[in-house]
Amino acid sequence: MVRFKDILFVLLFIPLTVGISSATASFSAIQSNGNVPFSVQFTDSSTYSPSSWSWDFGDGSISSGRNPIHKYTTAGVYTVTMTCNDAGGNNTSTLVNYITALVPKPLPVFIASPTSGNMPLNVVFTDRSTLSPTSYLWDFGDGVTSDLQNPTHTYTVGGGYTVKLTVTNSGGSNVLTKTNYIYAFDIAPVASFTTNNTSIFGDVQFTDTSINNPNRWEWNFGDGRTSNDQSPGHRYALNGTYPVTLMATNAGGTRITTQNVSVVALIQLQINSTQATPIVIEDNKGFNTLTDGMENWNSSVMIGVITSPFTNLIGDYFWVILILGVLVYMLITYGGKSTVPVVITLLFGVVFIGVIPMQWHYILWIAVVLGIAGAFYGLIRSKN
Repeated sequence: MVRFKDILFVLLFIPLTVGISSATASFSAIQSNGNVPFSVQFTDSSTYSPSSWSWDFGDGSISSGRNPIHKYTTAGVYTVTMTCNDAGGNNTSTLVNYITALVPKPLPVFIASPTSGNMPLNVVFTDRSTLSPTSYLWDFGDGVTSDLQNPTHTYTVGGGYTVKLTVTNSGGSNVLTKTNYIYAFDIAPVASFTTNNTSIFGDVQFTDTSINNPNRWEWNFGDGRTSNDQSPGHRYALNGTYPVTLMATNAGGTRITTQNVSVVALIQLQINSTQATPIVIEDNKGFNTLTDGMENWNSSVMIGVITSPFTNLIGDYFWVILILGVLVYMLITYGGKSTVPVVITLLFGVVFIGVIPMQWHYILWIAVVLGIAGAFYGLIRSKN
Protein backbone atom coordinates (compact mmCIF):
# COMPACT_ATOMS: atom_id res chain seq x y z
CA MET A 1 0.00 0.00 0.00
CA VAL A 2 1.44 3.38 -1.05
CA ARG A 3 1.50 5.85 1.72
CA PHE A 4 0.72 9.47 1.24
CA LYS A 5 4.05 10.71 2.68
CA ASP A 6 5.98 8.65 0.16
CA ILE A 7 4.08 10.23 -2.67
CA LEU A 8 4.76 13.68 -1.24
CA PHE A 9 8.55 13.00 -1.02
CA VAL A 10 8.66 11.99 -4.65
CA LEU A 11 6.70 15.02 -5.75
CA LEU A 12 8.83 17.50 -3.79
CA PHE A 13 12.44 16.27 -3.79
CA ILE A 14 12.92 14.51 -7.11
CA PRO A 15 12.29 17.68 -9.14
CA LEU A 16 14.72 19.61 -6.91
CA THR A 17 17.44 17.01 -7.37
CA VAL A 18 17.01 16.89 -11.10
CA GLY A 19 17.28 20.74 -11.24
CA ILE A 20 20.81 20.86 -9.60
CA SER A 21 23.60 21.54 -12.25
CA SER A 22 27.48 21.55 -11.93
CA ALA A 23 29.41 24.81 -12.50
CA THR A 24 31.38 25.26 -15.76
CA ALA A 25 34.96 26.59 -15.11
CA SER A 26 36.14 29.60 -17.09
CA PHE A 27 38.68 32.42 -16.51
CA SER A 28 40.77 35.08 -18.19
CA ALA A 29 43.77 37.33 -17.45
CA ILE A 30 43.96 41.10 -17.93
CA GLN A 31 47.59 40.84 -19.10
CA SER A 32 48.93 37.59 -20.52
CA ASN A 33 52.53 38.67 -21.30
CA GLY A 34 55.12 41.06 -19.98
CA ASN A 35 58.66 41.50 -18.72
CA VAL A 36 59.56 39.77 -15.51
CA PRO A 37 58.86 40.45 -12.79
CA PHE A 38 55.26 41.22 -13.67
CA SER A 39 51.89 40.57 -11.96
CA VAL A 40 48.84 39.04 -13.60
CA GLN A 41 45.24 39.64 -12.49
CA PHE A 42 43.16 36.50 -13.09
CA THR A 43 39.34 36.82 -13.27
CA ASP A 44 36.91 33.91 -12.70
CA SER A 45 34.06 33.77 -15.20
CA SER A 46 32.65 30.32 -14.30
CA THR A 47 28.87 29.64 -14.53
CA TYR A 48 26.43 28.51 -11.84
CA SER A 49 28.24 30.31 -9.04
CA PRO A 50 30.89 27.85 -7.83
CA SER A 51 31.65 27.95 -4.14
CA SER A 52 35.41 27.24 -4.25
CA TRP A 53 38.35 27.56 -6.64
CA SER A 54 41.73 25.99 -7.07
CA TRP A 55 44.40 27.68 -9.27
CA ASP A 56 47.67 26.32 -10.65
CA PHE A 57 49.75 29.12 -12.27
CA GLY A 58 52.21 26.80 -14.01
CA ASP A 59 55.33 27.98 -12.15
CA GLY A 60 54.76 25.89 -9.04
CA SER A 61 52.49 28.42 -7.35
CA ILE A 62 48.80 27.85 -6.46
CA SER A 63 45.88 29.83 -5.07
CA SER A 64 42.35 29.25 -3.75
CA GLY A 65 41.03 32.77 -4.32
CA ARG A 66 38.32 33.53 -6.78
CA ASN A 67 40.18 36.33 -8.62
CA PRO A 68 43.82 35.98 -7.58
CA ILE A 69 46.82 38.13 -8.53
CA HIS A 70 50.04 36.29 -9.24
CA LYS A 71 53.58 37.61 -9.88
CA TYR A 72 55.83 35.82 -12.39
CA THR A 73 59.51 36.33 -11.57
CA THR A 74 61.14 33.93 -14.01
CA ALA A 75 61.01 34.21 -17.79
CA GLY A 76 59.11 31.45 -19.56
CA VAL A 77 55.78 30.31 -21.00
CA TYR A 78 53.22 29.06 -18.50
CA THR A 79 50.02 26.93 -18.67
CA VAL A 80 47.35 27.98 -16.15
CA THR A 81 44.67 25.62 -14.71
CA MET A 82 41.62 26.55 -12.66
CA THR A 83 39.17 24.09 -11.02
CA CYS A 84 35.88 25.30 -9.55
CA ASN A 85 33.55 23.38 -7.22
CA ASP A 86 29.86 23.53 -6.26
CA ALA A 87 27.15 21.22 -4.92
CA GLY A 88 26.92 19.54 -8.29
CA GLY A 89 30.62 18.65 -8.44
CA ASN A 90 33.73 20.31 -9.97
CA ASN A 91 34.91 21.44 -13.36
CA THR A 92 38.39 22.34 -14.70
CA SER A 93 39.55 24.84 -17.30
CA THR A 94 43.12 24.78 -18.68
CA LEU A 95 44.72 27.45 -20.88
CA VAL A 96 47.90 26.04 -22.44
CA ASN A 97 50.89 28.44 -22.81
CA TYR A 98 48.63 31.22 -21.68
CA ILE A 99 51.18 33.40 -19.86
CA THR A 100 54.45 34.55 -21.46
CA ALA A 101 56.99 36.04 -19.07
CA LEU A 102 59.77 37.84 -20.95
CA VAL A 103 63.32 38.85 -20.01
CA PRO A 104 63.47 42.66 -20.12
CA LYS A 105 66.11 44.42 -22.19
CA PRO A 106 68.91 45.75 -20.00
CA LEU A 107 69.18 49.48 -19.35
CA PRO A 108 72.70 50.83 -20.02
CA VAL A 109 74.22 53.18 -17.48
CA PHE A 110 77.89 54.11 -17.13
CA ILE A 111 80.30 56.67 -15.71
CA ALA A 112 83.93 57.52 -16.52
CA SER A 113 86.82 59.05 -14.63
CA PRO A 114 88.38 61.38 -15.54
CA THR A 115 86.29 62.86 -18.32
CA SER A 116 88.90 65.45 -19.35
CA GLY A 117 92.64 66.05 -19.11
CA ASN A 118 95.88 66.32 -21.03
CA MET A 119 96.71 63.58 -23.49
CA PRO A 120 97.66 60.83 -23.24
CA LEU A 121 94.47 60.65 -21.18
CA ASN A 122 93.88 57.38 -19.30
CA VAL A 123 90.13 56.89 -18.61
CA VAL A 124 88.45 54.20 -16.47
CA PHE A 125 84.88 53.34 -17.55
CA THR A 126 82.49 51.81 -14.98
CA ASP A 127 79.32 49.95 -15.95
CA ARG A 128 76.23 50.58 -13.84
CA SER A 129 73.64 49.04 -16.14
CA THR A 130 70.49 47.38 -14.71
CA LEU A 131 68.30 44.40 -15.64
CA SER A 132 71.17 41.93 -15.84
CA PRO A 133 73.05 42.49 -19.10
CA THR A 134 75.15 39.53 -20.19
CA SER A 135 77.41 41.22 -22.77
CA TYR A 136 78.88 44.66 -23.35
CA LEU A 137 80.21 46.61 -26.32
CA TRP A 138 81.98 49.93 -25.77
CA ASP A 139 82.80 52.41 -28.53
CA PHE A 140 85.27 55.00 -27.22
CA GLY A 141 84.82 57.36 -30.17
CA ASP A 142 88.36 57.10 -31.53
CA GLY A 143 87.93 53.89 -33.52
CA VAL A 144 88.69 51.61 -30.56
CA THR A 145 86.13 49.25 -28.97
CA SER A 146 86.02 46.86 -26.01
CA ASP A 147 83.80 44.01 -24.80
CA LEU A 148 84.87 44.24 -21.16
CA GLN A 149 82.36 45.26 -18.53
CA ASN A 150 84.63 47.89 -16.95
CA PRO A 151 87.37 48.79 -19.45
CA THR A 152 90.24 51.29 -19.29
CA HIS A 153 91.12 53.28 -22.39
CA THR A 154 93.90 55.75 -23.25
CA TYR A 155 93.24 58.67 -25.60
CA THR A 156 96.40 59.68 -27.47
CA VAL A 157 95.02 62.37 -29.77
CA GLY A 158 93.48 65.58 -28.54
CA GLY A 159 89.78 66.32 -29.08
CA GLY A 160 86.26 65.56 -27.89
CA TYR A 161 85.01 61.97 -27.98
CA THR A 162 81.49 60.49 -27.99
CA VAL A 163 81.23 57.24 -26.02
CA LYS A 164 78.62 54.52 -26.63
CA LEU A 165 77.74 51.50 -24.49
CA THR A 166 75.59 48.68 -25.89
CA VAL A 167 74.31 46.13 -23.36
CA THR A 168 72.62 42.87 -24.30
CA ASN A 169 70.84 39.91 -22.74
CA SER A 170 68.35 37.31 -23.96
CA GLY A 171 65.64 39.96 -24.04
CA GLY A 172 67.48 42.20 -26.49
CA SER A 173 69.85 45.20 -26.55
CA ASN A 174 69.86 48.85 -25.59
CA VAL A 175 72.38 51.61 -26.35
CA LEU A 176 73.44 54.63 -24.31
CA THR A 177 75.33 57.43 -26.10
CA LYS A 178 77.10 60.30 -24.37
CA THR A 179 78.11 62.97 -26.87
CA ASN A 180 81.51 64.66 -26.36
CA TYR A 181 81.71 62.92 -23.00
CA ILE A 182 85.52 62.70 -22.98
CA TYR A 183 87.85 65.57 -23.88
CA ALA A 184 91.59 65.09 -24.26
CA PHE A 185 93.63 68.29 -24.38
CA ASP A 186 96.64 68.52 -26.68
CA ILE A 187 100.03 69.08 -25.06
CA ALA A 188 102.41 71.39 -26.84
CA PRO A 189 105.09 69.40 -28.66
CA VAL A 190 108.68 69.09 -27.48
CA ALA A 191 110.69 70.13 -30.53
CA SER A 192 113.84 68.17 -31.39
CA PHE A 193 115.71 66.95 -34.45
CA THR A 194 118.80 65.12 -35.64
CA THR A 195 121.13 65.85 -38.56
CA ASN A 196 123.13 63.77 -40.99
CA ASN A 197 125.62 64.96 -43.63
CA THR A 198 124.62 62.94 -46.67
CA SER A 199 127.13 63.97 -49.34
CA ILE A 200 130.38 65.80 -50.06
CA PHE A 201 128.46 68.73 -51.50
CA GLY A 202 127.20 70.17 -48.20
CA ASP A 203 123.90 68.26 -48.19
CA VAL A 204 122.37 67.81 -44.73
CA GLN A 205 119.36 65.65 -43.92
CA PHE A 206 117.28 66.94 -41.01
CA THR A 207 115.05 64.41 -39.19
CA ASP A 208 112.24 65.61 -36.94
CA THR A 209 112.19 63.73 -33.59
CA SER A 210 109.65 65.96 -31.81
CA ILE A 211 107.15 64.33 -29.45
CA ASN A 212 103.47 65.00 -28.61
CA ASN A 213 102.35 64.78 -32.25
CA PRO A 214 103.15 68.12 -33.89
CA ASN A 215 101.26 68.72 -37.13
CA ARG A 216 103.16 71.74 -38.43
CA TRP A 217 106.90 72.34 -38.78
CA GLU A 218 108.85 75.50 -39.59
CA TRP A 219 112.58 75.19 -40.25
CA ASN A 220 115.14 77.98 -40.48
CA PHE A 221 118.45 76.60 -41.74
CA GLY A 222 120.50 79.61 -40.60
CA ASP A 223 121.49 80.65 -44.13
CA GLY A 224 118.32 82.52 -44.99
CA ARG A 225 116.48 79.43 -46.24
CA THR A 226 113.38 77.85 -44.66
CA SER A 227 111.15 74.79 -45.08
CA ASN A 228 107.79 73.49 -43.85
CA ASP A 229 108.52 69.81 -44.46
CA GLN A 230 108.63 67.51 -41.47
CA SER A 231 112.09 66.13 -42.23
CA PRO A 232 113.66 68.21 -45.01
CA GLY A 233 117.00 67.98 -46.76
CA HIS A 234 119.09 71.10 -47.32
CA ARG A 235 122.24 71.94 -49.27
CA TYR A 236 124.52 74.61 -47.86
CA ALA A 237 126.43 76.72 -50.35
CA LEU A 238 129.33 77.50 -48.01
CA ASN A 239 131.16 75.75 -45.21
CA GLY A 240 130.51 77.02 -41.70
CA THR A 241 128.44 76.64 -38.56
CA TYR A 242 124.74 77.47 -38.90
CA PRO A 243 122.14 77.97 -36.13
CA VAL A 244 119.26 75.75 -37.30
CA THR A 245 115.87 76.38 -35.70
CA LEU A 246 112.84 74.06 -35.69
CA MET A 247 109.43 75.35 -34.63
CA ALA A 248 106.99 72.47 -33.95
CA THR A 249 103.27 73.18 -33.50
CA ASN A 250 100.04 71.38 -32.63
CA ALA A 251 96.71 72.38 -31.09
CA GLY A 252 98.37 72.54 -27.68
CA GLY A 253 100.89 75.20 -28.66
CA THR A 254 104.30 75.79 -30.23
CA ARG A 255 107.80 74.91 -29.07
CA ILE A 256 111.16 75.92 -30.58
CA THR A 257 114.59 74.34 -30.50
CA THR A 258 117.89 75.52 -32.01
CA GLN A 259 121.05 73.57 -32.79
CA ASN A 260 124.36 74.65 -34.30
CA VAL A 261 125.07 72.54 -37.38
CA SER A 262 128.62 72.40 -38.76
CA VAL A 263 128.96 72.00 -42.52
CA VAL A 264 132.33 70.97 -44.01
CA ALA A 265 131.76 70.16 -47.68
CA LEU A 266 134.64 68.37 -49.40
CA ILE A 267 133.44 69.59 -52.79
CA GLN A 268 131.40 72.74 -52.96
CA LEU A 269 130.65 75.81 -55.01
CA GLN A 270 132.97 78.64 -54.04
CA ILE A 271 132.36 82.29 -54.90
CA ASN A 272 135.08 84.86 -54.24
CA SER A 273 133.33 88.17 -53.90
CA THR A 274 133.16 90.81 -51.24
CA GLN A 275 129.49 91.57 -51.89
CA ALA A 276 128.15 88.29 -53.18
CA THR A 277 124.74 87.21 -51.91
CA PRO A 278 123.98 83.55 -52.73
CA ILE A 279 120.45 82.83 -53.92
CA VAL A 280 119.26 79.29 -53.06
CA ILE A 281 116.26 77.45 -54.48
CA GLU A 282 114.76 74.03 -53.76
CA ASP A 283 115.45 71.38 -56.39
CA ASN A 284 113.23 68.36 -57.05
CA LYS A 285 115.16 66.22 -54.56
CA GLY A 286 114.44 68.47 -51.63
CA PHE A 287 117.94 69.97 -51.47
CA ASN A 288 118.92 73.57 -52.10
CA THR A 289 120.99 74.53 -55.13
CA LEU A 290 123.11 77.63 -55.60
CA THR A 291 122.01 79.81 -58.49
CA ASP A 292 123.71 82.70 -60.22
CA GLY A 293 121.30 85.42 -59.11
CA MET A 294 123.91 87.54 -57.32
CA GLU A 295 124.81 91.19 -57.15
CA ASN A 296 128.19 92.83 -57.82
CA TRP A 297 130.19 89.62 -58.07
CA ASN A 298 133.46 89.65 -59.96
CA SER A 299 135.07 86.27 -59.34
CA SER A 300 135.00 82.85 -60.93
CA VAL A 301 133.07 79.78 -59.77
CA MET A 302 135.21 76.72 -59.11
CA ILE A 303 133.52 73.30 -59.16
CA GLY A 304 135.17 70.13 -57.87
CA VAL A 305 137.92 71.97 -56.02
CA ILE A 306 138.67 71.67 -52.33
CA THR A 307 138.15 75.22 -51.15
CA SER A 308 138.26 77.59 -48.22
CA PRO A 309 139.31 77.09 -45.52
CA PHE A 310 141.89 75.21 -47.61
CA THR A 311 144.49 74.91 -44.86
CA ASN A 312 142.04 73.09 -42.57
CA LEU A 313 140.76 70.76 -45.28
CA ILE A 314 144.25 69.81 -46.47
CA GLY A 315 145.05 68.70 -42.94
CA ASP A 316 141.85 66.65 -42.56
CA TYR A 317 142.00 64.94 -45.94
CA PHE A 318 145.75 64.93 -46.67
CA TRP A 319 146.12 61.17 -47.00
CA VAL A 320 143.12 60.89 -49.34
CA ILE A 321 144.46 63.62 -51.61
CA LEU A 322 147.93 62.08 -51.58
CA ILE A 323 146.73 58.57 -52.52
CA LEU A 324 144.47 59.86 -55.27
CA GLY A 325 147.27 61.97 -56.69
CA VAL A 326 149.65 59.02 -56.80
CA LEU A 327 147.05 56.75 -58.41
CA VAL A 328 146.18 59.29 -61.09
CA TYR A 329 149.86 59.87 -61.85
CA MET A 330 150.55 56.12 -62.13
CA LEU A 331 147.58 55.55 -64.38
CA ILE A 332 148.38 58.41 -66.72
CA THR A 333 152.06 57.45 -66.90
CA TYR A 334 151.90 53.64 -66.96
CA GLY A 335 148.30 52.84 -67.82
CA GLY A 336 149.14 51.86 -71.37
CA LYS A 337 151.93 49.49 -70.39
CA SER A 338 150.31 47.49 -67.61
CA THR A 339 146.87 46.62 -66.21
CA VAL A 340 148.16 46.65 -62.64
CA PRO A 341 147.36 50.34 -61.95
CA VAL A 342 143.80 49.81 -63.23
CA VAL A 343 143.31 46.79 -60.95
CA ILE A 344 144.75 48.70 -57.98
CA THR A 345 142.39 51.61 -58.58
CA LEU A 346 139.31 49.34 -58.86
CA LEU A 347 140.26 47.45 -55.69
CA PHE A 348 140.84 50.75 -53.90
CA GLY A 349 137.32 51.89 -54.75
CA VAL A 350 135.58 48.57 -53.97
CA VAL A 351 137.36 47.90 -50.66
CA PHE A 352 137.24 51.38 -49.16
CA ILE A 353 133.79 52.39 -50.43
CA GLY A 354 132.13 50.54 -47.54
CA VAL A 355 134.37 51.59 -44.66
CA ILE A 356 135.14 55.27 -45.14
CA PRO A 357 132.79 58.20 -44.41
CA MET A 358 129.96 58.73 -46.84
CA GLN A 359 131.25 62.09 -48.05
CA TRP A 360 134.42 60.43 -49.48
CA HIS A 361 132.59 57.92 -51.66
CA TYR A 362 132.38 60.36 -54.54
CA ILE A 363 136.13 60.90 -54.53
CA LEU A 364 136.77 57.15 -54.68
CA TRP A 365 134.47 56.71 -57.63
CA ILE A 366 136.11 59.70 -59.29
CA ALA A 367 139.43 57.89 -58.79
CA VAL A 368 138.03 54.76 -60.45
CA VAL A 369 136.79 56.74 -63.44
CA LEU A 370 140.06 58.65 -63.73
CA GLY A 371 142.00 55.41 -63.47
CA ILE A 372 140.16 53.82 -66.36
CA ALA A 373 140.42 57.01 -68.40
CA GLY A 374 144.12 57.22 -67.58
CA ALA A 375 144.69 53.67 -68.74
CA PHE A 376 143.14 54.39 -72.11
CA TYR A 377 145.06 57.63 -72.35
CA GLY A 378 148.35 55.84 -71.65
CA LEU A 379 147.51 53.10 -74.14
CA ILE A 380 146.75 55.59 -76.88
CA ARG A 381 149.91 57.61 -76.15
CA SER A 382 152.13 54.48 -76.19
CA LYS A 383 150.84 53.51 -79.65
CA ASN A 384 151.59 56.95 -80.96
